[in-house]
Amino acid sequence: MWISIFYMFAISLFLTILTEALVAFIWKVRSPKVFMLVVLVNVLTNPLLVLVNWTARIYFSCDYLVMLFLTEPVVFLAEALIYRSFSKIDSYAIKHPVWYGITANAVSCGLGIVISYL
Repeated sequence: MWISIFYMFAISLFLTILTEALVAFIWKVRSPKVFMLVVLVNVLTNPLLVLVNWTARIYFSCDYLVMLFLTEPVVFLAEALIYRSFSKIDSYAIKHPVWYGITANAVSCGLGIVISYL
């Protein structure tokens, strides 16, 4: 059981980082520091989001999409604010950091929804 829980967290984090790094590349981000920031921001937010959603589904019998739509906006906002605050530092500059955060999260969230229903 613990191995399957570990895999759930690991796969979710890996796919999120991969997706959001791809969005950053499409967003014309080329700085290794910014890519590391994308990784670190997702290491901070993704496991917490997965844990809250997973726990709520088990203990409160909440629907996956209902919990996702309740919790994902918090992650959208947190990541957008982190990217915006780091963008004030030249070496971490992202063009339109709030829009990047929203776009990257929308893409990775959408991918998560599709995968969860496969």
